[in-house]
Amino acid sequence: TLAIISNFDLTVSDKTKLRASIGNDYRSGATGATQEVLSLSVGGNSALSDVLSADAELNYSKNDYKSSTRSDDLWSLSLGATYKYNKYVSFKGGYNYQNNSSNSAGSDFKDNTFAVSASIRY
Repeated sequence: TLAIISNFDLTVSDKTKLRASIGNDYRSGATGATQEVLSLSVGGNSALSDVLSADAELNYSKNDYKSSTRSDDLWSLSLGATYKYNKYVSFKGGYNYQNNSSNSAGSDFKDNTFAVSASIRY
């Protein structure tokens, strides 16, 4: 089998960076069955000020299960912001939405996740 993974990065300005990736790879699922996974991703981040930055990413993956006729299409969107209190402490908040569409009964789902974190370094 042949896997292909490509990453692209573009610096738009000192404050804004864009990224994209494409891949076609194989992996094992939870039951040990082989999956072929096509993945596409676009995103970026931008420093809105010296203390505040924002990031966003849109992902798509198509999972084909090789031992069955199951196929899943998974979309996800991530949005986040980081506040740097000082050079040692920062806070991050984010939102993640996922939507999985499958031809296998009971495998469809939608998911919304909110996360808040603090980072302390020394």
